[in-house]
Amino acid sequence: MTCQNCGLWRTRKNIVQGRGDQQEAEILFIGEAPGKSEDIRGEAFVGRSGRLLDEAIRKAEKLAGASVPYWITNIVACRPCDGRDQPNRPPKKEEIEACFGTLEEEIYFIDPRRIIYLGKTAGRMKQKIEKLGYAQGIAVPHPAYILRKGGKEAPEFMALSREIAEVIKSLRGKEVI
Repeated sequence: MTCQNCGLWRTRKNIVQGRGDQQEAEILFIGEAPGKSEDIRGEAFVGRSGRLLDEAIRKAEKLAGASVPYWITNIVACRPCDGRDQPNRPPKKEEIEACFGTLEEEIYFIDPRRIIYLGKTAGRMKQKIEKLGYAQGIAVPHPAYILRKGGKEAPEFMALSREIAEVIKSLRGKEVI
């Protein structure tokens, strides 16, 4: 896949693909943008934030007493930065718009039952995506924010795990506690 719809192609190593069970996914996690680790590997949420998200999902499945197939992606597919050796930055509006068609195709193909928006930037997409008739969703803190708050030891980690567990329970017809 090659893309030059916005300027992010100039500094990327790879276009970052989602990860998980694309065929059976019932939950779609949408994050903001790839970071350096994701840019190197070409796969979404494989860095520190991704490992924390994986732990939150495992914890949620234990809390829910059930598991659910999921897919993890981002609103933009290339790492937003102002140069290869520069830090990550939030994607600009025009970068988000340039990638939106690809994200919409991904949502359509996966056809999730619920969407979980990770962080403020992804959360801002919730209304636009729901207006198009796609699955209802919730916005939760981004795992990077939880890492800054203390990671697995932070109260926000348990809150994220509980929110994901509630979504899993609702999909499995279990009562949410």
